[in-house]
Amino acid sequence: MTTVKGKLAGCLLIAWFFLSHSQGMAGNIHLGPLRIYPYVSASAGHTDNVYLTQRNTKSDTFYLLSPGVKLILPLERHTINVDYTVDRYVYKEQDEANRTVHNATGKLDLNPTTRLNIQVKDTFIRSEDPPDLKGDRTSPFVWNKAAVDGVYDITSRVAVGMGYEHGTKGYDRTVDRIDDYDDDSLSGRVFFKIFPKMSVVAFYQYRDRDYDRRQALDSESHRVEGGVAWKIGPKSTGTARVGYMETDYDRLNRTDNTLSYFVDFTHELRPKTTLLVEGGREILDTSRADDNLGFSNAYVSSQIAAEVSHRYRKFTGRVRGAYIQDDYLYDDRGLGKKRRDDLMRAEFGIDHAIRKWLSWGGTYRYSRLDSNVKTEEYEENAFLIHVFLIL
Repeated sequence: MTTVKGKLAGCLLIAWFFLSHSQGMAGNIHLGPLRIYPYVSASAGHTDNVYLTQRNTKSDTFYLLSPGVKLILPLERHTINVDYTVDRYVYKEQDEANRTVHNATGKLDLNPTTRLNIQVKDTFIRSEDPPDLKGDRTSPFVWNKAAVDGVYDITSRVAVGMGYEHGTKGYDRTVDRIDDYDDDSLSGRVFFKIFPKMSVVAFYQYRDRDYDRRQALDSESHRVEGGVAWKIGPKSTGTARVGYMETDYDRLNRTDNTLSYFVDFTHELRPKTTLLVEGGREILDTSRADDNLGFSNAYVSSQIAAEVSHRYRKFTGRVRGAYIQDDYLYDDRGLGKKRRDDLMRAEFGIDHAIRKWLSWGGTYRYSRLDSNVKTEEYEENAFLIHVFLIL
């Protein structure tokens, strides 16, 4: 049975490697105004802990092939972007960990007037949760999120934004369908400019989540935050908010709450050196938290990640660090105490642009999970070499 640790770490692994391969596009296929960028990334790597376990670790070499295509269609003041990538992971010996990930994103940017910007977006992922041990199986699932968001400048100092999202997640295997859900969220934002390039922002979000099988965890969440948003030319842009989140579980007659925050900014420290920081804190539901599992069915997840990248001629180096703390809100029924996980990750990588259409690079990553549930702890060292080609 796939554990929470395996699901979380697997999703992070996929996201980490996928982001590591993202490159600037330089294709030259044009059909009228439509620009087409076919690309492919081929990678070879090695990990000393395939299943992210504390004991009986398995090391292996793996290969990753990632073909994809990006479409850009400008339409006067509007733009359509479509991006599709397939990631195929193949392990040399631990073939239970083989999996395929499909990522598709469609985005429509509309600018009906100079004061109004509307974005319509859909993100589709067809993926597989990796197994937790040898002999286990992957857990295929489909995740989709459709969203529409708009910002309107009422005056030169005041702007308002509204958004709606609808998300679904569904598993193929019957045993995993306890995690299937639908959720809907509405959000609103008010910006008030206090300096030419900076505004204070007030944010509110309402979310309703309904599970197909574990209706006891159906919930409604409210999130209220305030902070600042800035855009200082191309050198610095971002948002930082802090506030409060509350989740109501009506059927459990329970309300959970916590301090919340959201951080997302990019800053040019010096020419060719960039700092990126992302983070957030919110209440999440434990995966497969039914009566057969020992952990509580809600936890507070605090995440922060930073990257410094530097370009020198045709080389780009990057250093990344991430920290995730998951605090479970109720006692583990088996341990008689609240569970706590601390995940730390560090990465160093370098890319070399041989041509505008061809680059290669390498990455080293170290991950460590500490927990008061000792069987969930693990360490991993992983290496990756990749080649990126725009066809």
